[in-house]
Amino acid sequence: MKISGITELKSLSMIIVTSRADQAGLAEVVLEEFAKQAINLEYITEGAGKESCVVMSFCVNTKDKESATNIIEELYSRKIINTKQCISPVSFIGIYGPHFREKPGLTHRLCYSLSKISINILGISSSISTVSCIIREEDFDKAKAGLLDYFEPS
Repeated sequence: MKISGITELKSLSMIIVTSRADQAGLAEVVLEEFAKQAINLEYITEGAGKESCVVMSFCVNTKDKESATNIIEELYSRKIINTKQCISPVSFIGIYGPHFREKPGLTHRLCYSLSKISINILGISSSISTVSCIIREEDFDKAKAGLLDYFEPS
């Protein structure tokens, strides 16, 4: 299948937090702390978890891991977040191209291409022109080769 190309970014740390309850403004509170310290978020997703909590996952450059962890610890001590986890190192890999919204099953194809080579996806996001995954950095080269076997960049 033709795509425009592959997106990639290495040397990331993934942080996953949950709230105490689904509450308006949680993302704003958490993201404000990162903005104050000028820490760029390379990836972010948020969704509903069990018992009305919010689950936020985001990636920062590994050079910012200590500062990001300090922010999370402070939010945890203030009881803004309920649980916290850090997975490091991870990488961002995905495919991009025009008109992805007009290609049903594209995300399935990306997931299939990674699963058939035993790559575990830690996070996934998509837009009208990209499908991106977070994977363990140790799997990056294998994942990229798998994507290139399945997709044809132009």
